Amino acid sequence: MLDSIYLRALEVEDHIKTYEWRKDPVYRSGVVSHHRYVNREIEKRWMEDIIEKHAKGEEVRLGIVKTGTDELIGMISLVHLDHRNRNAHFQWMIGPAEKRGHGYAIFAGIKIADYAFRELGMERVWGSILEDNTRVLNLVHRFSDTIKIEGTLRNAVFKDGTFKNLVIVGILKDEFYTGLEAFKKSLGK
Repeated sequence: MLDSIYLRALEVEDHIKTYEWRKDPVYRSGVVSHHRYVNREIEKRWMEDIIEKHAKGEEVRLGIVKTGTDELIGMISLVHLDHRNRNAHFQWMIGPAEKRGHGYAIFAGIKIADYAFRELGMERVWGSILEDNTRVLNLVHRFSDTIKIEGTLRNAVFKDGTFKNLVIVGILKDEFYTGLEAFKKSLGK
């Protein structure tokens, strides 16, 4: 299962797919940022900018690719890298609607968390989830022995004409590796 996807550096040409993903209302409703109207040129410049930050080591921005087809199906990132306190903010998305719900985000999350802890020396990886994104929060509850809800930021995001709460989740290095063994056992690996 973990080998059903692999991670790779993003390429400028990936902006063509990400531009299409932004049109999906389900995608737009689940991301923390507000909706932006973009054209392909703006999306291309955004992709060039994040690739540059990745190249400088300021962020880790990777594509989630389906093994066998080499199809880009999502993105996963570590941003706000805090090397002094050894923390990183985790972000992810699965683009095509038909690829959601198959565990790809979980597998990509395992791979990037391992990279954060093993290669970057991070102690904690955290993320923020809109409180009304029940699909992702149900996933967090499913793995609550490993991923901890650390708190709620009230009215932290203004989106779709209303303020929304953000749920902060996090995982520590030792929790990740303990939970990873249990996860692999549940997969029969």
